[in-house]
Amino acid sequence: MNNLEFAKYIWYSASLALLLAWICHKGWRFGLVAGAAPKTPGAPYAPDQTCAPNRSDGTPTGGRVAGPQLIRQETPSQEGPSLEISIREEPSWQGFELLDVLLVILVYFMTEMVRSRLVGVNEQSALAHPKRYYSALLAGQLVIAGVILGLVRLRGRGGWQRFGLRSDGGLGTMARAVAFFFVATGLTLFTLDITIIICQSLGSQEIQKHYILKQLSEQPSFWSIAVIAATAAIGAPLAEEFIFRGVLQTFFRRLFSRLGRRSASQLPEASNTVNAADVIPDAETAEAAKAETIPNRSCTTMCRWLGIITASGLWALLHPGQHIPALFVLGLCLGYLYEAYRNLLIPIFVHSMFNILPLVFTIWKING
Repeated sequence: MNNLEFAKYIWYSASLALLLAWICHKGWRFGLVAGAAPKTPGAPYAPDQTCAPNRSDGTPTGGRVAGPQLIRQETPSQEGPSLEISIREEPSWQGFELLDVLLVILVYFMTEMVRSRLVGVNEQSALAHPKRYYSALLAGQLVIAGVILGLVRLRGRGGWQRFGLRSDGGLGTMARAVAFFFVATGLTLFTLDITIIICQSLGSQEIQKHYILKQLSEQPSFWSIAVIAATAAIGAPLAEEFIFRGVLQTFFRRLFSRLGRRSASQLPEASNTVNAADVIPDAETAEAAKAETIPNRSCTTMCRWLGIITASGLWALLHPGQHIPALFVLGLCLGYLYEAYRNLLIPIFVHSMFNILPLVFTIWKING
């Protein structure tokens, strides 16, 4: 056993140990973590108000607050200026609906159709014209991300923060992303090794290397490497996390939550009920907090995990067949981070570092 394999097994062991500790401490129940929970018991989650500390005068620094706004207006008159105060109701973030999801899917297929007409979408096109192929891929990814940001903006004020694009705690966000990167990548690579062992024992063909890594193995030009790196480190994490975590996971969680409330409303009234606002801290399920009671907390936890599992499964299915189990595990980790911290930047950073790792290792192996 060489030093690299020994370090790999240490990495796997540490990741599995942390996973076991997470299970024992019931982290899967989405405890009230810092930055993702209401500050006072019974208060609904409002990250647009809590995403940044208040100024000395008590006003939040995280931008304008969704909901009712006080409008101060001075009007001149013969007796002197007078101050009028009115209340303007502004729409708050309502989450994504089915039409939003269909629009995102339509934009995705349209970008793929345009790219297939221009440069092609198969592996041969990538190997023949790498700069054109990855430039078109990066442009399509940025277009999808821009469309989703537009939908977030149209859905009402407070959407940026409640979607997960929170600017608070930059160093803390990066520190969490680095820490979770080591754990999530360790679990993902461990699952990939197990998949390889199972495939070999069944006589299946060896897992194929990703075509991006094949491209780097042929030592392309500097600009081709730069475009490939930008696609893997920026375009793919933004587009995929926006689609699968920000849109689909949020949509499926709300869908399962509605189905659960509908089923719960048909049951006899439970004697041990709890306040919905205490157990639903995220903004997208604020509609559920309007109800006085729900049967128990497990319904909320189950709805969240059903959303994570569904979005992670769809994301994994978009990749090569034998990589599906490992990427499904990675998707679960990314989905959990988004649900636990309500900060989409954390899974984006983790996803970006996960994509960069094999690129750096391949280039180092070639040059070494």
